[in-house]
Amino acid sequence: VLARETPLSREQKRAIALAAEAICREVLGTPPGRLRVIFWQVPPEETIEGLRAEGLRAADERPPPADRSPGRTAAPASPPPPGGDPACRR
Repeated sequence: VLARETPLSREQKRAIALAAEAICREVLGTPPGRLRVIFWQVPPEETIEGLRAEGLRAADERPPPADRSPGRTAAPASPPPPGGDPACRR
């Protein structure tokens, strides 16, 4: 998967495919003809970096989130029933 403004040239794709084939053959023992290399160009705004930058811009426009740290509850705990919690009685 490639994320860049301009697509790779045919020569660049060929070089990458040949290198990938050689690596898979040497490291994994992949027989010739078994590896499939597919080039898919992704616009930069659809990558993690692009989405993160978009999120940072949006976060600048939002109010800060409420505290949802562990151990905090949305509502205070209700008091125990009269006589204590039945589960704790002997």
